[in-house]
Amino acid sequence: MKKLTLSIAILAIAMMFAGCDSDSTTALNTTGTDDYENMNMNLEFGGLTASDEDADFGIAYFETIELEEDEEDTGDPLQEDPDVLYYEAQAGEDPGDPDDPTRPRFTFLRVTFGQLERMEDGDIGNYTPLDWSGMLSVDRGIVVVRRLIRFERPGDHLVLPRPDRQTVEWVSHTGPHFDGLLVEIIEPPIDPTLGPLEPNVLHFETASYSTELNLEDIAGMNETFVLENELGSINFMGFRLGDLELCPKGFLSGLWRVSEEGDGGVFMGRWHGLFGRLQGLVRGRYGINDAGERVFHGKYISRTGQFRGFVHGEWEPGENGNRGRFLGRFFDRDSQPEGVLGGRYAHAPNRPGGFFAGRWATFCDDNAAGSIE
Repeated sequence: MKKLTLSIAILAIAMMFAGCDSDSTTALNTTGTDDYENMNMNLEFGGLTASDEDADFGIAYFETIELEEDEEDTGDPLQEDPDVLYYEAQAGEDPGDPDDPTRPRFTFLRVTFGQLERMEDGDIGNYTPLDWSGMLSVDRGIVVVRRLIRFERPGDHLVLPRPDRQTVEWVSHTGPHFDGLLVEIIEPPIDPTLGPLEPNVLHFETASYSTELNLEDIAGMNETFVLENELGSINFMGFRLGDLELCPKGFLSGLWRVSEEGDGGVFMGRWHGLFGRLQGLVRGRYGINDAGERVFHGKYISRTGQFRGFVHGEWEPGENGNRGRFLGRFFDRDSQPEGVLGGRYAHAPNRPGGFFAGRWATFCDDNAAGSIE
């Protein structure tokens, strides 16, 4: 297995580019109600309005996302397993403390791997095909595969039947793009009179990269590792939760493009629910206002263009300027904050493309929102 070195700060609304080994072109022309090319970083929400937009913002890039969405279902039979449905029903009845051993605990892990910093404008540059076929398992609990991210079937696929309920295997190869998985890990309640258990360890093994993670450490995780040969990278992003549906939460991912001036740019991407279903789209700009603050503004819409909310916050580049992080809030049409969002971004030197990946959570889930802030 190749050793990896941790790459500081990455991602924030990540990954919604074209298929694993296919080429795509991103159109950035303005077609909706608001003018995204001439936003004012000094105005509230950059001057955007609480208006509806054309479906997909009128951009071909988002239409590609819609086509990909139906291909990301997994067919994992454990999604309908009686124990899985029972534990999920328990978590949906009332909010719970994820550290309460008498309740089931849920860990959601989103893993993406390949050319995360790929180019977006047709020129894919040089790349080396990578084999990410492998397995994921936990010492105890049930692993449910919720999404197969950008797998190009039938070559890329989930291995069925599953070896057991704690293990999932897959076949995946990446070229100029990336693949990934979203898994739900359910730990049944334990008897506290038995004393503390050993840490529950997640084992991740592929032909290109392997690691072990304590499930405790996945709460609030958003880490990207670069292969030692720098031919690719892998991102781990997760939640650890006590409830599932009462307080909405989920993931963000998409394109993070730098302007020619280098002091800002545009972002656009997916707004996913906790189980990986596409709930909407987000688009906006980031830059520097007259006070010298690094800010971003954007709008979140439904898949058909209905206004869902504003996003606003601050971004901060890393030491090398190519990687950084962002943190902000999302607001309703009356400019009232509803929740928090944050993550990391990256763009490779001399490439117009880039990506962000992150998480969002409504304020009613203190644990989830706190892990982002």
